[in-house]
Amino acid sequence: MNSMKHLILAGAMVCIPLLSNAQQLVSPDGNLVMNFGLTSNGAPSYDLYYKGKPVIKTSTLGLELKKEDPNAQTDFQLSGPKKIDGLEAKANLMTGFTVTDTQTSSFDETWTPVWGEESQIRNHYNELAVT
Repeated sequence: MNSMKHLILAGAMVCIPLLSNAQQLVSPDGNLVMNFGLTSNGAPSYDLYYKGKPVIKTSTLGLELKKEDPNAQTDFQLSGPKKIDGLEAKANLMTGFTVTDTQTSSFDETWTPVWGEESQIRNHYNELAVT
């Protein structure tokens, strides 16, 4: 009976991120857990936990671009007239995102430095790529 509860709990933990379009990435040693998802308006957001304690509270990603100056000199010629209002609408890199694909991968290598305090250095991590 106890194993059945664990199986149901594990199934729920797998299904919940799929329903909310959220992704979770865990470090190889299990100490770091990063959650990535989109807010209701499509802003990419993430949080980070170390040994179950929050290190980075939920934060959003994005770029806020400066509005182009119509009188600015450039090294190139733009084709067509500049539309500041259109540029401003296209330059919103804060919201409106959708997730089309996610891929996870792991990397593990040990290399020997030419000199230093360590005879070998291990480079071991998990990676999440979100398109």
